[in-house]
Amino acid sequence: MTKYALVDSNGSILREINTDTKPGDPVGKGWYWMTVSETVPTLAEGEELSPPSKTVDMETKQVIVTFDKVDSKVTKADINSERDRRLNKKTVIKLTDVGDVTVRLNSEYLNSIQSLAMSAMIKVMKNEAGISYTFRDEENINWSLTANQVLDLFLAIELELRDVLEASWLIKDDVEPPDTYKELKRDPRWP
Repeated sequence: MTKYALVDSNGSILREINTDTKPGDPVGKGWYWMTVSETVPTLAEGEELSPPSKTVDMETKQVIVTFDKVDSKVTKADINSERDRRLNKKTVIKLTDVGDVTVRLNSEYLNSIQSLAMSAMIKVMKNEAGISYTFRDEENINWSLTANQVLDLFLAIELELRDVLEASWLIKDDVEPPDTYKELKRDPRWP
């Protein structure tokens, strides 16, 4: 189907329709059916379209419809999405006497490290801290960790997680949160 617009002699759009064939021009009124040509840009994350801008070209007998990209207003759902994106990206934890352990701060990793930390805590309480634990990080490196190193890793991950969560809360509670998604991603409160 093709979109057509009925345009008067002043260039004002009177009506728009979708049809397979171009309608005939009304006789004696100076009105014309013109093809409507739309160009819709591809949108990036956080962008939306402005209301359409319509230009009537009397020479080519076309109505040209254009849209501009505009940054959408940031919502609490956008802040949650940015928080989740940050929790799912790789994070390097620097463990003393161990090295750089790459993790994610998502629930899968948290469940894994919490189970390991619980076991390590029990071993420390029983004075059996010499047992070695294997932890596989996000780079598929197996780390042989003592019970105390497991607890250090757990605490470091918890602190990183807390920093991201607290930043999202501050941004949500702000009287004037970021206006655009671009500003949200660059907000200095994010760790």
